[in-house]
Amino acid sequence: MGKVTGFDIDTAHFTGNHAPFASVEACYSPKSDPKHGDDTEWSEILEKVSLDPSSQHFFSIQPSRTFTHVRLNIYPDGGVARFRVYGIVSVQWPQDLSSLTDLAYLGNGGKSIACSDQYFAKVDNLLLPGRGTDMSDGWETKRSREKDHCDWAIIMLGAPGFLEHAEIDTAFFIGNYPQSVSLEACYSDSVDGGLKRLRIFGRRQPPPEEFTSPQSSSTNQ
Repeated sequence: MGKVTGFDIDTAHFTGNHAPFASVEACYSPKSDPKHGDDTEWSEILEKVSLDPSSQHFFSIQPSRTFTHVRLNIYPDGGVARFRVYGIVSVQWPQDLSSLTDLAYLGNGGKSIACSDQYFAKVDNLLLPGRGTDMSDGWETKRSREKDHCDWAIIMLGAPGFLEHAEIDTAFFIGNYPQSVSLEACYSDSVDGGLKRLRIFGRRQPPPEEFTSPQSSSTNQ
């Protein structure tokens, strides 16, 4: 669920049998999956465009409404290798503000902003669920023999919150895990060795109108 900002319609390896045209529609149906032929109201968010063989096609749109499903239409037929939808995640947060939530999780809106290095494996993998499948499913940097060298990654949490504990998972890294780690945090209105997963657990910060005095709750300290 989220606001769509763009697409990648990829026809890689389809050289003579690719879909020559495509369009994209979207709908909001949070309680059930739409079925073909039902009365779901679909909105066209990418009008009919032409596609080339074995190519990536990037399209950007202005985000507006929140959608739960998108529908790719191809004309008249043919092949598409990958369909990627980019956008801003809309998270359904727990109503209980005292419950612990993984604020770094990709599905909760966590996002990697920058890192010092991702030579062997991408930093985005830190934010995926579960423990991964192998070393390539985590974050791994190239080796350095410089004194006091430190690799780093900056993660934007899915929502501001009161941090309580972190889980740093080095699953599958045997002999090439970082010797030590440290965490720093900041509050900003603007964005922008190997680890398997990074999870930052905390209680979501309530909207401003729900704040009481800082002394009234231990979670505000």
